[in-house]
Amino acid sequence: MIGKIKYILCFLLVVSSASFMKLDAQEDFYEFGQVREVKIYFELDCWKEKMDSLFSSGDNYTRIKANVVIDGITYKQCGIRYKGFSSWNSDETKNPFNIRLDYTYKNQNHQGYKKLKLSNVIYDPSFVREALSYHIIGQYMPSSKANYANVYINDTLIGLYSNVEAVDECFVEKHYGSDDNPFFKGNPESLSYPFGQNANLAYTHGSDSSGYMEYYKLESEYGWTELFNFIDILNNDTASISEILNVDRTLWMHAFNYSVLNLDSYIAYAQNYYLYQDDNMRFNPIIWDLNMSFGSFRHSDGSLNFSGLSIEETKELDPLQHLTFSISPRPLMKNLFLNSTYRKMYLAHIRTIMEEYLQNGEYLELAEGLHENIETHVLADTNKFYSDEDFQNNIYTEVGESTELYPGLQDLVEARVEYLNSYSGINGYPEFSNIQLSDEIAERNVELTISVDVDFADKVFLMYRCDEDAVFSSANMSNNAGNYSVSIIPDGNVFQYYFWAENDSAGAFLPKRAAFEFYDLPVKTEVGDIVINEIKYNPLAISGVNNMMDIEWIEFYNPNSDVVHLESLLLNYNSSFIFIDDTVIQPYEHYVVYSFDYYFNWSLLDNLAEEYLTLANCNAEVIDSVLISSCISDRTIGRYPDGNEKIKVLEPSLGQANNLAESENNPVSIYPNPVTDYANININANFVIDRLVIRNSLGQMVYIDNYVNNNLFSVLIDTKEWERGVYFIQFYGEEEQLSTKFVK
Repeated sequence: MIGKIKYILCFLLVVSSASFMKLDAQEDFYEFGQVREVKIYFELDCWKEKMDSLFSSGDNYTRIKANVVIDGITYKQCGIRYKGFSSWNSDETKNPFNIRLDYTYKNQNHQGYKKLKLSNVIYDPSFVREALSYHIIGQYMPSSKANYANVYINDTLIGLYSNVEAVDECFVEKHYGSDDNPFFKGNPESLSYPFGQNANLAYTHGSDSSGYMEYYKLESEYGWTELFNFIDILNNDTASISEILNVDRTLWMHAFNYSVLNLDSYIAYAQNYYLYQDDNMRFNPIIWDLNMSFGSFRHSDGSLNFSGLSIEETKELDPLQHLTFSISPRPLMKNLFLNSTYRKMYLAHIRTIMEEYLQNGEYLELAEGLHENIETHVLADTNKFYSDEDFQNNIYTEVGESTELYPGLQDLVEARVEYLNSYSGINGYPEFSNIQLSDEIAERNVELTISVDVDFADKVFLMYRCDEDAVFSSANMSNNAGNYSVSIIPDGNVFQYYFWAENDSAGAFLPKRAAFEFYDLPVKTEVGDIVINEIKYNPLAISGVNNMMDIEWIEFYNPNSDVVHLESLLLNYNSSFIFIDDTVIQPYEHYVVYSFDYYFNWSLLDNLAEEYLTLANCNAEVIDSVLISSCISDRTIGRYPDGNEKIKVLEPSLGQANNLAESENNPVSIYPNPVTDYANININANFVIDRLVIRNSLGQMVYIDNYVNNNLFSVLIDTKEWERGVYFIQFYGEEEQLSTKFVK
């Protein structure tokens, strides 16, 4: 999920909400800094010889079956193969693994993850480069998460591995909302260096998509035509680049690579990235393989130092070097950097990464925390590629032999920060202050004015969208003595925005992490945007439903094709309220709220009818309401079908489509029938019932309720003392009645 910065409303309320299922919190498998346990059990005795043979022959598809136990949970018949190229060696015990949990059993997964990527940390004496790098880039663009895993084979410890989330269909579904669009890996069949073009996205292999197939790996069912069209526009129609490329994500990727000196990327050999085409038809770069970041890889920079560079040369690597010279074309950098605005955006992103992680020492604090967490595991790893002393020292200082030197992170970063701080375009940028909005909640089709004070700017733009899946649009802001303003008419269920300002040498975003982060102004919810779909009473509410505390859960439903934001909405029932914040309901989906432990009075809504559960906005405008009706504890009341106006007694269907507790043609449901000790009676009548009467077969009245005053209710009647036989129920309204019978 992308980050959001919420615009603060004029009040602060306590939040209590939960989605779909009530589950105990479970720590994510890739929780930063944690060490997992992965045990592989091969049935084949000669598993290593077989896997070495497959990998050395270039077979990257055949896998060997094995059972895998992840943190104590067993997964049967998984598919195992080696991964990587330079990190594998048949003479080594500790080789990298690629594990498919769903190899034999479709959809077998661990916490939703179907594939494990376990790297052997061969190029990092510090053991922190990969996990730290993924953590940093994850603050600016969708990227894998990473931590560690102790890997065992047939109960023998092989060593501590870097455990990295795979970029696969699960990843793109999570970050882009789809998994069946064109999807590629920048992964040439045969890596050629230093002069090879590899997966550089240059228009140099002909005018047909077939000429590009050996340089990119197709991860989807189709996409070669789309990739060729992307390459064509990137190289030959640069004015249209933003239509086929997520430019901002691309600039973040380049900014990260040059900030932490991750050269084993698009920079040097034009590889180690993915491309996924989102539903807006734009390709999005996804960074990959960060085990040689922080200057560990120095065999090439793809530019003037194409045959290799020293640690000292790395510290002062020019972030715009590919504007001047590339050993082979780098259109994904050069054709963006030629645009002065994109170039300033790129340098602004470098400045943000430098300020938030490098200059303030945050990277070092994180590295030391990782180091402390894994120290005992690294020291126990007898198959690691470096000494214990190298592990202890490499966070701070250079280690290794003359031919393979690994810079100390602290030494490298301090020199890199000093160099970047003097780089043209990093400093002298516009400065923002004092955001003002004409309304604290946007209203659809009503003009909204936004202003911001900016110093040292020539141009300021508001970037905005009214659909959270849409591309941000640009609006030029008018300048009035340093106060820049623009008026927009929101036309959707959301209003999300950020600012971009530039002068002749530098630019700046607000917020700094835009467009990965942005401001999110609540949009006034209107009738029909969302409905109270189902209500489950608390079985402990013996005296009846009197307030929010007597409700176990409430299900909401979005009956529209647009996402609905719930923030700023209030629930009201008999002067008890709950505030719903930071929550969205996707189109045609449900959302369940539990645990109404926090409630308070809100005077704006005191005029609401006390017998109704009401959903309202903070202007006391009612969005939806449901009459609280009698209902036994193992039933719910709600709308049938979902979103319908009619309220009925339902079978509980938490977070799913509602189901009637009886057939729609029968307004009365009695169960069990025959009745034993209790009769559960549900009624969905088409008239208001004033009285319920039950008589035995002799016509004697055995039960009466004169205070129903509703057309929908449930009642539980104690029949333990009643005689066996047939009983007749009559429901009376002002001019109508209804009858049925049951057997005890």
